[in-house]
Amino acid sequence: MLQQILSTVKDSYQAWWDGTNTDAVIWCRYNTGADRKRANPFRRDWMTDSPGWALAQAVERVFQGGNDADIDAALDYIEASHADAGYAGDGFPSFFFNLGAGCAATAISQFFQYYNNTVWFELDQPLDWDPILSFDPAAPNPYWELLERTARRVAERFEGKFIVSNLDLGGNLDILASLRRSGQLLFDVMDEPDKVKLACERIWQTWKAMHAAIDRIVLPANGGFSTSWMSILSPDSYYPSQCDFSAMISPGMFEAFVLPYLAREMALFRKGLYHLDGPGELAHLDLLCTIPNLHAIQWVPGPAIGFLDDVSFALYRRIIEKGKKVVLSGFAKEPDAFRKLFRVFPREAFLLTTAADDYEQAMRIAAFKAGPI
Repeated sequence: MLQQILSTVKDSYQAWWDGTNTDAVIWCRYNTGADRKRANPFRRDWMTDSPGWALAQAVERVFQGGNDADIDAALDYIEASHADAGYAGDGFPSFFFNLGAGCAATAISQFFQYYNNTVWFELDQPLDWDPILSFDPAAPNPYWELLERTARRVAERFEGKFIVSNLDLGGNLDILASLRRSGQLLFDVMDEPDKVKLACERIWQTWKAMHAAIDRIVLPANGGFSTSWMSILSPDSYYPSQCDFSAMISPGMFEAFVLPYLAREMALFRKGLYHLDGPGELAHLDLLCTIPNLHAIQWVPGPAIGFLDDVSFALYRRIIEKGKKVVLSGFAKEPDAFRKLFRVFPREAFLLTTAADDYEQAMRIAAFKAGPI
């Protein structure tokens, strides 16, 4: 099924990356009506109700001295949970290799903790500068070794079934915020800027090595294709760049501490994406758009703003005027929402992901790719 779907949708994504698309890209998943209980026999007592977090739980258990069999059990549960999934529009079967947002921090601290459908990387106290500034990415590293071992199991298990993502490694300053704690890092950028920059350089070298290591494992199993937690297909490796910490700093600090690493990160890939997480980051939009190969911005409006609100519409205008694409993940499933968006903006500016309730609704959504509004 995977190869058949890819043969249908790959040209649409290629055109989107090239900037030659003339319609929207709409990734849509829907429930086929199959028995959702079929995954239950694979769920162990220690697993969450959300299969998307089962692998993170398994990795935590193994890291604490458990058996790699827990990873296989999590993959059983995950695969069964996808059995009722159908795809419409530009949808394709993808697997988010989810070990928590910013998981690169653990390579340095050797600490992570699953709790309540997320993974936490902040220590109780800020990590001293010495282990951060002296960290050697080439040195033996139990957590990193476990990540690579897990990636090999994921790639072997899901080859031909899903396009597997790289990890959500995190942004440079977000990783440092986990190591130093966010409150302390706010003082650090003012009181010890030179150490912050040295730490960012060390983290950057670690980030590059980790992303490349996982790519070497998953891309061959993907037939060369790449994806991410955004479920965007690409013929080349890519990564959604981010800096959640930037919501707490000024544009001047963003330019000094964040922008150089975003530019270097995006330069690793043919085209760059940025995850703009909430209104607190809007002050940095103009600086972001100076990055030469930034291709698209994913907007996450936050709980108080909707995708169709005036604030969001004003943002779409700014992004489009700057020649960038807009990504909206988790867009509404009601057809009227698509009408409201495409009556104002050109469809080709958008890549949308959504989940429909059933086949009929999915077909109505897919029809907005290039059909009548």
